Amino acid sequence: MHQISPFQQLGVSESATEGEIKAAFRNLAARYHPDKESGSDKAFINTVRAYRQAISISKKRGNIYVNKEKHAKKENYEYQRSTDRGRSRNVNISKMDFRVFVIAILSQLVLLIIAKFA
Repeated sequence: MHQISPFQQLGVSESATEGEIKAAFRNLAARYHPDKESGSDKAFINTVRAYRQAISISKKRGNIYVNKEKHAKKENYEYQRSTDRGRSRNVNISKMDFRVFVIAILSQLVLLIIAKFA
């Protein structure tokens, strides 16, 4: 029995980019979706399998390349932007600092109470 490659099932070339593979998958998935009247469970399942296999093969071949260095720089830039705006600050407060803060606040409250009743 002759087996069709996942790329042929999706209707793309074997050197297709991730975007081309996704676009072809979306078109076929919309056509064969079981919720549609013209849909088919078997055809939809075969389309999903072909998509997964095509993406996996493309990643192994290196057609879909993730530039990790560029991605890391972008993540670092986004983190810096969020901390510059004050959204999430990396604040390291030790327990001792917190205790000193609480003692200072309580001592100020005690002084205010004494001053009020004196």
